[in-house]
Amino acid sequence: MITIDPLVNPADRIPFREPVVENMASFGSILYTIWNKGGDFVYVSIGGIRGQAAKDRKLRSRIMQHWQGMRSGDQFCIYVQEYFVLPQMIGQPYEAQNGKIDRMVRKYIHEHLSYAYVIDQSDEGNKRVRDYERSIQQGAWQGMKPLLNPRELDQFIGTNCYHRVSRTAVLTDGARYLAERAHCYWLMDVIVSYLVELDIQDWFVLATLDVSDTKGVVSLEDGSGHVHAPQEIPFTDFPLPVARLFANWNGDDWVLMLPSEY
Repeated sequence: MITIDPLVNPADRIPFREPVVENMASFGSILYTIWNKGGDFVYVSIGGIRGQAAKDRKLRSRIMQHWQGMRSGDQFCIYVQEYFVLPQMIGQPYEAQNGKIDRMVRKYIHEHLSYAYVIDQSDEGNKRVRDYERSIQQGAWQGMKPLLNPRELDQFIGTNCYHRVSRTAVLTDGARYLAERAHCYWLMDVIVSYLVELDIQDWFVLATLDVSDTKGVVSLEDGSGHVHAPQEIPFTDFPLPVARLFANWNGDDWVLMLPSEY
């Protein structure tokens, strides 16, 4: 068993500018929280979950990945770019340089963020930290939810109104929330234009965005299970590895919604 009290105690937080991973245990599963200098709860995640036995699980790499600030392969660094770094760049002159955004992400992490962690070295530890992570994301821990929280989308189970994005398409509350928080109205445009271009006759379509590094693929699957020609997205900073939306034809418009709203 583990106690998660250190995750919320300010005295246990370690600045990312000087991580001390050498003081961590060399194996097991890790549950960690990330905080900003103002004391806001930013993120919760886990590491060291692969391996049959606890002794086979490596837990230090996640913290070091975040410290490096490299967006490739690190979802948290993509979040930092999307929600903290890019907003600071709006209206400012920018000169493209190789690796510049990664350096800006690293600088932000080092100057503004700290982390706290607990470790479970039992063989069941990988399952236990995952359960803790989910419950914390859902607000079961002291009523707090992390600012960067992919499970926020689960709150949408219906819509109060529709939000028009084109002459032939509207968004539900959940789809609009995704578009605004992930800055991906472009994805809605791609899906809608794809539906019109392919002239899909089925009333129900599953739209999927799969992201790998900074590239994506948008595909549409009709009610018969047929996947229409995938469309490659050469660059995207979408913050999640996958996004799925349902497109439902209501006789007048395509309605784009989250799966939880169907």
